[in-house]
Amino acid sequence: LGNSQEVIEHKTNEVIAKSSYISPEGTLIDDTPAPTSSLSPAVNLTPKEYSILHGKDGATKAQQIAMRTIYQIAQITSSTRLLPITQSHIDGCTYIGPGGLQFVKILKEKDGKVSVPTTLNSVSADRRRWLTLGVDESHAIPSNALGDAYLALGCTFDSFTCAPYLLGEETIPKKGENIAWGESNAVVYANSMIGAKTEKYADYFDICAAIAGRVPALGVHLDENRKAGVILDATDMIRCHVIPSLEQKKKKNKDEEYTDHHYDDDDGLDAFFATLGYVCGNLSDGKIPLLLGVDQIPKDKVSNDYMKAFCAAFGTTGAAPLIHVAGVTAEAMDKTYVKAMIDDLVEGDKKKVKENKNDKTQQKKENIVVLTQDHMLKAFEALNGGADTITSLSNSEFDVRGEKIDLVALGNPHLSLAECARLAKLVTPSSTTARDNRITKESPGPPNAITNASEHITVWPKHPDIKIMATLSRHVYNQATKLGYVHQLKQFGVQFINDTCWCMILDPPIIPPSKDAVTMTNSGKYAHYGPGLTNRNVRFGSMSQCILTARSGYLVRGSKVMKANGSMNTSEVVRDGGIYSGMTWLGATRGFANHSWNFLPRKVFFTLVRSLPKLMSGHVIK
Repeated sequence: LGNSQEVIEHKTNEVIAKSSYISPEGTLIDDTPAPTSSLSPAVNLTPKEYSILHGKDGATKAQQIAMRTIYQIAQITSSTRLLPITQSHIDGCTYIGPGGLQFVKILKEKDGKVSVPTTLNSVSADRRRWLTLGVDESHAIPSNALGDAYLALGCTFDSFTCAPYLLGEETIPKKGENIAWGESNAVVYANSMIGAKTEKYADYFDICAAIAGRVPALGVHLDENRKAGVILDATDMIRCHVIPSLEQKKKKNKDEEYTDHHYDDDDGLDAFFATLGYVCGNLSDGKIPLLLGVDQIPKDKVSNDYMKAFCAAFGTTGAAPLIHVAGVTAEAMDKTYVKAMIDDLVEGDKKKVKENKNDKTQQKKENIVVLTQDHMLKAFEALNGGADTITSLSNSEFDVRGEKIDLVALGNPHLSLAECARLAKLVTPSSTTARDNRITKESPGPPNAITNASEHITVWPKHPDIKIMATLSRHVYNQATKLGYVHQLKQFGVQFINDTCWCMILDPPIIPPSKDAVTMTNSGKYAHYGPGLTNRNVRFGSMSQCILTARSGYLVRGSKVMKANGSMNTSEVVRDGGIYSGMTWLGATRGFANHSWNFLPRKVFFTLVRSLPKLMSGHVIK
């Protein structure tokens, strides 16, 4: 485009001068001719698209407004054609002011109707329970009004979720389909895990695409734009840190003093994948990355839920709407395609070095980035408030128990049915295995344990001073209710929220009122956004650590902290590896003990440390 910024600004101003708009009085000014631009190549329209653009052949005013918007974006981006879409997901349904509500109402007044199946993102409040949850009516009523306005356009009733890919087979697009989705985590998941094609579409453009049934042919809708622009090589990091931790977990004998298998069965992998996604977004520099090395992890350990967390965290820090993960994501399952992308990027680096052979400052290889353990550690620290916070937590005694936590926030993105099942397992110690025979009539659990006599299920409730809340769609909530998971989790003390999610929940009473309050989450996305959205501190860990934290009321990092009688072994809550404990893929802690001597058994290492004074004074270890 030459001086692309100048050209785009010029074309944008020219198009806007001929655009429809809403006057301050709420009147839609739409009687101008269909816009054209002398600087843009012609947008080739089908007869149907042309008729809608010009309001002919029965096209409604709302369809004309929507098509004009699509057409104008096509002009601005130099797209030469439009693409039909099979479905849409609307991100603009969060209430941020009366203008958005007025816009949707006008579309309805102009006979607006979506032309493809269209789901709705999380709105600003639980549409049914807002009063019970203590949400102020000045916030809840306009939020519900906006949701109702979108439903009047024909959007799917009761979707209201940030994870539309969890709503059932009928809502999951097929590989290669063009769709128009908003919501960053959903966009990354659709492009990467499903292989559908969508840009990160903006609020209000998304509903125009749904009504028109079209999007411009641009970005990752085009195959040539879906290729990787940078390689992120995590092969060595995963081989040296993640694989050994999985093998160690598989081989080690369980400590008979604790009933801990419910709390570390994920190996911290949910937190690992969220952290990995966060790092990939930071390192990709706006390009579509190709991540190498994850295929070393056993396939049964790379679940859709972990990739959901990965995609959400990547979408938080990365600008690209797509990431390829070799051997995992839809298009990167093709080894030939992966090899071709690698070859192109390696050749690009070689060409750059050759072209700048006399200038070493320009010879840096930019197409391959080695993802290291240090990247993971720094990201984990950032998600826990930064390095200064980590140091403070590690050096503080916290009355031996750990940092006090006020709220455990789960479900960002919304919980899946599998995650509800896992949570139910985490809060319900089983007495069916030989390992769990310690939880018997002689040792039934804590005094406040709740037993469901009909189902023989015992639930150890959360600590009374902490809230644990989970957001999920009504669809998944209803499924989880039928399977008994909701009942078990409610016995534990979980409060459920539908229709909205944590990135929309900004204020008390759901958010703790104290400015010094601390929230714990297993979401890399919420650990990133939460502090800015709520002005509260946020801590990040695995799902199992979140449940242990909810039970104790204090930040739990180690996994072996629950005694057979249900009490907490508080001496190990923080002291067993500190802030990194339970994240074996992080190597437990930074520093001398972790990096230089981690090949030594723990007891041998500390025996040597205790003996150092004697060694330095000339004594010999006996």
